[in-house]
Amino acid sequence: MTPILVSRDAGVLSLTLNRPDKLNAFNPEMHRLLREALEEARDEPGVRAVLLTGSGRGFCAGQDLSERNVGADAAPIDLSVSLGNRRLAADHIEELVSRAADVRRAGEARAAHRPADVH
Repeated sequence: MTPILVSRDAGVLSLTLNRPDKLNAFNPEMHRLLREALEEARDEPGVRAVLLTGSGRGFCAGQDLSERNVGADAAPIDLSVSLGNRRLAADHIEELVSRAADVRRAGEARAAHRPADVH
């Protein structure tokens, strides 16, 4: 079972956390897949929004501690570390907001130049 499902439709990249048996708790593979998906969204101009959701009865229970190395020499695994830094997510959000505003403005401009309906 793929732990993160990725789909794209009309400029929306949908990411579904897909470990419902574990309440979608993050494991190392999910950290990697989420980073890759967000990098794809950041680098793909056609993506205007990212939808993050969870399958099953819960969105996400957090980190799956049963799959984590908790030894003294273990590197910390949390989402900010997995994403490289918090700026990746923040920069991406700023870019998506900018793209969404451009799309809205383009729609408003088209609507302003549309001939009025005659009844």
